[in-house]
Amino acid sequence: MAQELFRQKDRSQVRTSEKNLSRTADGACPYCGKPINGTEEFCPHCGRPLSPYCTFCGAEMSPGEETCPECGMSRRGVVCPRCGTLNARAYCRKCNEPLTPAARKEVERAMKDPVYLKAAELAVRMAELQQQIDDTPEGGLIDLGGDGDGEAETPGPARELPPDILRLKEMLAAVKSGGSPTPPTTPAAPAPRQQTAPERTRPKRKSKAELQAEYEKMKAELNSTLEHMVPPAGSTPQEQRNYYSARKISVIQKVRSENPVAWVCNYCGCWHNQPSECCEPWRGGTWIYEEQTITVTKEL
Repeated sequence: MAQELFRQKDRSQVRTSEKNLSRTADGACPYCGKPINGTEEFCPHCGRPLSPYCTFCGAEMSPGEETCPECGMSRRGVVCPRCGTLNARAYCRKCNEPLTPAARKEVERAMKDPVYLKAAELAVRMAELQQQIDDTPEGGLIDLGGDGDGEAETPGPARELPPDILRLKEMLAAVKSGGSPTPPTTPAAPAPRQQTAPERTRPKRKSKAELQAEYEKMKAELNSTLEHMVPPAGSTPQEQRNYYSARKISVIQKVRSENPVAWVCNYCGCWHNQPSECCEPWRGGTWIYEEQTITVTKEL
C-alpha cells in the first residue's frame, strides 16, 4: 500500500514538473531552455514538441504523451517518405504528400469532387494556353490545326509544364483512366474503305489577342469555380486544412521584375557593377534597371 502511494506521488510530481516546464517564460524552450520565437511547433534545438495539442488532428495532449490518443501520430512529427522533410501536419510542407490516413482519405474524396476536377482541368488548359500565347508573335497568327492557305506560325515543340501543373495533369489522367475501365476485346476486321479525296478543313488560326481573350475567359471561369470549393460546414481547423491541401490548384502567371544592370556614377558617367568600383562614389549615381517578364507558378 505504501509503495503504491509512493508511485502515485512520484507520477504526480512528474506531471507537475512537466506542467511547470510548459509554463516557462516566453521565448525559451520548456525542455532545453534555449531561445525560440514562440511560433514553432518543434524546438529547433532539441526537437521536442512545443504545442499542447496534436498538430495532425487537433486533439489535446498532455506534455508527457508522445503519441496522439486520437489519430496515433507521433508528437515529434513524421518524415515524408517522398522528400525526407520532417512535418508536423497531415501534408508535407515541401511536396504536399499526404502523410496520415485522414489526409489520404481526403485525397480520395478530392479525386471524386467535380468542382475540384473542373478547377484542375481549367488550370492545366490555362498553362498550355499560356505557352501558346508566348509562342505567338505580336500581330501574327498561330496555326492550331487545319490545312488552309495563308501565312501562319506553326507551334514549336511543346515545352514541359511546371511540376505543379504536371501533377494536376497526371491526377486528371489517373481519374479518367480509372473512372471507366473497359475490358479488352478482340478488334473486328476493318471494313474496306472507299478511296475518297481528303476533306479540306478550315484552319484554326488565332491571333495573340484572341488567345489572350480566351485565357482571360478561362481565368474568370476558374475564379468562379474556386468560389464553390469550400469545406463542409462544421469542419474543424485541421479538417479544413486537409480539405484545401488535398485540392491545391496552381496557375502560371506573368510577373514583371526589375534587375539592376549597372550603376552610373555622377563623377564621370561610367557604368559600374557597384558604387565601390568608382573612384569617387560619394558624388552619387543612378542605378540602371532592366525590366523583364518572368513566368512563375502560383498556388491558389
